[in-house]
Amino acid sequence: MNGYVLEKALAAAIGDACFIPYLQVHEFEALVLSDPGRLATIHDLRPGALESLINDCRHYG
Repeated sequence: MNGYVLEKALAAAIGDACFIPYLQVHEFEALVLSDPGRLATIHDLRPGALESLINDCRHYG
């Protein structure tokens, strides 16, 4: 998943043409690294992907 996918999801959720979603790469990384489990609430993940991501994040404290 990348920032573009998240921006599209935000635009769809807000549903207002005046809202222009924009997400900096570092904001997305902060979301992923601070609480990887939240990704499942905003994106359909393939089976095992979240567990793999959480395992990867453990290596960095």
